[in-house]
Amino acid sequence: MTTLVINVDCEHSAPLLMKLGMPWGNETTLSITGLIGSATSTNPQLPLTGAGAAIFGNSGFWDQKYGTLTFKVAPGQRVSAGVAILMTFSLTNSMRGQQSPRLFTYVAGTCARTHGLLVLPRRYIDVDLGTALDEVASVVGDGAPLLIRSPSFLVRKIAQSNPSAGGANTMTLTLAANVDLDSTTLLTIHGLTPTSTPTSPRFILAGGYSLGQSAASKDLLASRPAGGAGSYAFYGDSWTSNDWGLTWLQVSNASASSWSPREGFALAVANASVFLAGGWGGPLQGYLKDVWASTDVGKTWQLVASSPPWSPRGYFEMVRASLPLWC
Repeated sequence: MTTLVINVDCEHSAPLLMKLGMPWGNETTLSITGLIGSATSTNPQLPLTGAGAAIFGNSGFWDQKYGTLTFKVAPGQRVSAGVAILMTFSLTNSMRGQQSPRLFTYVAGTCARTHGLLVLPRRYIDVDLGTALDEVASVVGDGAPLLIRSPSFLVRKIAQSNPSAGGANTMTLTLAANVDLDSTTLLTIHGLTPTSTPTSPRFILAGGYSLGQSAASKDLLASRPAGGAGSYAFYGDSWTSNDWGLTWLQVSNASASSWSPREGFALAVANASVFLAGGWGGPLQGYLKDVWASTDVGKTWQLVASSPPWSPRGYFEMVRASLPLWC
């Protein structure tokens, strides 16, 4: 939220120039600079809301690189001297923590008058340093613009129910993070050793195809081969289960997986990584030969080889080789 008060009247255009047939006239332009660190891409029409937004046509020009928001008084509108202008606009925080760039945040502009333009000199903006926000563990000062807390756990506590040797033991875990955790979040707790509880296997399901699906559910739609009927869909999603397949968690969709939707590919696990290679991508892609790897059980994938020496293929096997070095 931004509040501005100017000590002179400012207009969209000088009325005299308008009467002389110069419709462009003069424009009142204000710029807030120094909002560095936002993930919001450059937008020539960033929405403005609030009581004063209509004065500027309800939008402004956002420049991500320089952290500058520029807005102009709309035709027929004016800024009256001494009257507060209140506006709000939304920016997305980056994924990395940072201090507020408040020491570099200022407002400047030009004010259109009947007989010309007045320069509104650069002035640093007074920022809110006395507010605690309605967020978990917020403290006074969190209202400063683009102050971004690094992702972290605010609460991390574990306790057990039974210290007896060989006894059944219930572990109680309490966690609270300072960021939202959605259904694609994978949390790992290390160091719970030794224990007599056998390892729970982690299964991964990826890709494949199905017949007669609706277009909305497909990653890639293709026609059936000659002689067939209907259509089929190729998938590029990844799912995991760590309870013997009783429940499944989708960890990536086709766009997040990076590799194109396909079937008949090979999967193998080695050195805590899952590898995916080749496959049949349908008549639109043909047989494939790329190799991908994931170190987070299918959540993200990295291209290992785009063109290995073996020919494109599908419906083959790939296993981890544990052979003597002399082989």
